[in-house]
Amino acid sequence: MNAVKAKAPTMNHRNFDFDQLVRDFKQQLHMSINSTWAHDTSSKHCKELTQQVDLLVKRIIPIGQYAESMLHSDDETRILDFHILYDWSDMAKQFILLWRNILLEASKAHIQLKAEVIENTVFEALQKKSLEVIQSAANDLETSLLIDRPNVSQKQIEIWKLQNSPWEVYEKQLQTVVGQCNDILLQLQELSKVADQYEHIDTLFNTTFDSIQKNIEDLKSAIKEVCVNALTPENYEGSAVIAQLKGIKLANIEIPTLSDFVAQTEQCISLLPVELNVAIDTDRGKILYKELNLQKVTRSWIDTELMSSMNDCYTIHSNMRNQFELAKLNIRNSVEVEKQESESAEEKIRALLDNLIKLLTKANEKTENLQKYIEALLEQLHIEHIYKDDFLSLSLGATLQQYQSYQLKGWNRIQNWIQQQGLFVQNIRKSVSKEERLSISEKIVRVVRQRTPSPENTHYTNMFLTQGYIGDSFHVGRVEELLQAKLTVENWHLGFRGSILITGKRLSGKTAMGTLIRKRFFAQTTIILKPNSKIEVDGRFFDVTFQLKDALNFIVKYSLQTRFLIWIDDLSMWQDDKTTLGANVRSLLQIIDQFSNRLFFMVSMSNTLRDRLHQVFQLNNVFQTYINTDQMNIALIKEALWVRHNATQMTLIDEKGVTYSNTQLDKLIQKIGKATNGNIGEALQYWAFTIQKVNEEYVRPSVETYHTLPNFVNTDLALLLRTILLDRQTNEYILNKKFGSVFKIEYKPLLLRLFNLGVLHRYTNGFFGINPFIVNDIGEILARSIDMTFKEKKSV
Repeated sequence: MNAVKAKAPTMNHRNFDFDQLVRDFKQQLHMSINSTWAHDTSSKHCKELTQQVDLLVKRIIPIGQYAESMLHSDDETRILDFHILYDWSDMAKQFILLWRNILLEASKAHIQLKAEVIENTVFEALQKKSLEVIQSAANDLETSLLIDRPNVSQKQIEIWKLQNSPWEVYEKQLQTVVGQCNDILLQLQELSKVADQYEHIDTLFNTTFDSIQKNIEDLKSAIKEVCVNALTPENYEGSAVIAQLKGIKLANIEIPTLSDFVAQTEQCISLLPVELNVAIDTDRGKILYKELNLQKVTRSWIDTELMSSMNDCYTIHSNMRNQFELAKLNIRNSVEVEKQESESAEEKIRALLDNLIKLLTKANEKTENLQKYIEALLEQLHIEHIYKDDFLSLSLGATLQQYQSYQLKGWNRIQNWIQQQGLFVQNIRKSVSKEERLSISEKIVRVVRQRTPSPENTHYTNMFLTQGYIGDSFHVGRVEELLQAKLTVENWHLGFRGSILITGKRLSGKTAMGTLIRKRFFAQTTIILKPNSKIEVDGRFFDVTFQLKDALNFIVKYSLQTRFLIWIDDLSMWQDDKTTLGANVRSLLQIIDQFSNRLFFMVSMSNTLRDRLHQVFQLNNVFQTYINTDQMNIALIKEALWVRHNATQMTLIDEKGVTYSNTQLDKLIQKIGKATNGNIGEALQYWAFTIQKVNEEYVRPSVETYHTLPNFVNTDLALLLRTILLDRQTNEYILNKKFGSVFKIEYKPLLLRLFNLGVLHRYTNGFFGINPFIVNDIGEILARSIDMTFKEKKSV
């Protein structure tokens, strides 16, 4: 040791370059700390932490490189070089890791500040504490480097001489940490953008709720004003009441339609990152990441947790408008009776308006409760929760496994069966006798009533009666159809024709299928064509009428820069008293033939309409791909039903109060699948009108026998129903034009009969159509009674 001690270099004998490296590092260390902790805002503090760590590492690396180079020199007695490589380099790495960890915690604090979860004083306290820690570590690092004679034994030096230099590993680790710091800063910027989108979604939900409530409240106030101004004994006049009611505006505040609301929400979601690695914590020097597809996670959570309640709110708003229109109609009728019979209708009108005010009050209470529920859920949609393990976790998954097995032992089951046979046989005989006494009309009314969901169970049944596409979380099946559509789209991009025809029975999911294709392959480049709507093509607007040719020509003319999908859902809607469906179809097919290599066309229609049009226009020669949605297998129907059921957060029990087992569920869904011929929309309806509410937590299937519609059509009825089925929605004027002079004599009385039986349903716009809960039953009856295609024809 004495020999080594005698030859040990002192500070005065060091190479000047090394001394300069040490001075540069020391200066950088103090500058970095002072510069970084001089910023009092979280964003600037995080940015400075990231920039300065790179400068520090650039001062550390030359010191390590110099020390390693000296190990290969003739002077093997440089204890300081060994100390730098084997002791100080590790201290430097730990210091840089500490710097990185401070950056990670500061970035979390910044996110919490942005979300207003913490106040700035909390960040200031964190910043002060981290400064104390980093200064202490910096002092130790500086002291260890400037030490004149490291306390290292000769034995330790001999051990180090036998080892490979660790510097190469340290250098890579230091550079890796710099990269991690840059990633944390980029992640922070990304999360700030995500926070903005979440804030937009939060605002969108609450603004929509506020607007709907304001509309309901404004309507209620306007009706009260009518009661005060026109329903007092001294100035009552029926015509004045009607005039004032007619002057009420239903929407003083613009409210987006449900489809527009969903589109706006989807627009926010589409701006979220698909791949995001979030640094959430550290463990023994390593940084722990959480991989997230924020688009998918957020979309699934919103679809499952929020959209059902939002749909309920829109349903309440729509019902409110319908109730108002119905009240106006009843008041108008009352005033007409008043004129004819000279009997005051003041009390009746007052009662109608009072009842309407009560309904509006109740509607507002419901929307307020829904908004409170949504606001509580939206607390989870705050970016600061991204560091938690249960971020946007779905409550529905837990209930998928909810069931309790229950069955009688074999012997008891046999005994119970024997005891019940006498009563069972008697009940069968009674029901057969009762069935024989029912008239055709009574059987029709029984089916219509059975297919009408209970208003007491609206919150539950709305989840199943929502038509169209309601989100990825509720989408099941259609894998083959999507692959078929994907291939067609890929071929279109290669220059081939782009056109898809979607057909199927009513409620079979044609709209859902088309919307799914649109969202998957044309999310930002779709033009949805509907009569009496407005479209935009590259900044130009066009008011769409029933003239399909005009709308298509507009799109063709101004879509030179963008390759759009044109989505026409339900072609049967393109006709009115001035324009025939045939003329529109001819124009559509001509446009497809000319421009389907530049524009992609997707059209849906019923099997019946497709068969009718194919005979005239040969649709197969025009459309590149044909997709039929008539049937879905039982397993997928079960999944669709069970996902929606669990999203309602209610438990399915049997008549004994026991939670449904998997076996019971399979039997129930087999029954539904058989009754609905695999039609997914009918299956959802079947579930909705057969599931009864027990209380706020439990529902159970009805034990009532499922009745089918009897064949009640004759030639005239079949012709009338076939016409209405093809048109989907029609009115007396259109039917009068189609049937001519015999309409008033032969068919108008039949219409009245069908309305009274509940077979036909009139909409608020004055048009009517076949009751959607029995429309496919009618189609099956017509297919058996007359030469009409209702199911898919495989040979076409």
